[in-house]
Amino acid sequence: MLRTQERIPGQAFPRNHPLAFPLAFPLAPLLTVLGILPFMASCRNYHLKPSDMPTVLITTTEGTEQGVLTTEGVLFLGRTSQQGPAKVLYYLGPSPLVEAGEIKRMGGPLMEVDLEVNVPWVPISFEALRLGELLELYVIEDGNPRRYTVMASTNKAFEGTLVTWPEGLSLSPEKVGCGVFRKTPKGLSLVGLVKATAVLERGTETDRYLVLAGLPEIRLALLEPTPAVEKEGIYYRADGLRAVKKAAR
Repeated sequence: MLRTQERIPGQAFPRNHPLAFPLAFPLAPLLTVLGILPFMASCRNYHLKPSDMPTVLITTTEGTEQGVLTTEGVLFLGRTSQQGPAKVLYYLGPSPLVEAGEIKRMGGPLMEVDLEVNVPWVPISFEALRLGELLELYVIEDGNPRRYTVMASTNKAFEGTLVTWPEGLSLSPEKVGCGVFRKTPKGLSLVGLVKATAVLERGTETDRYLVLAGLPEIRLALLEPTPAVEKEGIYYRADGLRAVKKAAR
């Protein structure tokens, strides 16, 4: 004859089971929470804020240069390489992080590093610079982020977007691509990437400028046709992160 064993609501085993013990809380909510935890661990999704340090260090197969984090992707000038793999060192707060990606050509002189995960960003400013406007230049020097104040300028001897060369800044080929930004009530917005220097000697005086890949070059880059609706897919990384990756730019 089969015996039925009485169960107590909220108890995992029958009353007379050797492992029976009363639960201090209902079992159903516990199972619900335990069911959610693996899902949360498998799809960590960070709601990233605009970057406080939008200049990044880009390492390609041919060398290093700098670039910027924008809403249109990680943009740089492609001085060292215009195709192949690349690694991007960026800052999340005070912490440097590195992500791997693939170089993609945009329109004009700009390139993009297509990353597997979302990173902090700043918007692009499409408002023309005002002569004498104060701007901020962010550059990575000796592994540390630095900020300099520069001023929108002009000189009849040179063409292009010019800003003053800030005192104390020492430029080298590895710093090509560092960003110049406009400060707004909502944060920083990109106005250009440093692509060259310009020096004009006038007797005992010397005028020194930084030349930017500015609004004209950025507009040209963004004129490249892109899909109206980008396809996305789930990408599983080796470190356990599950990222939503765009199939086409």
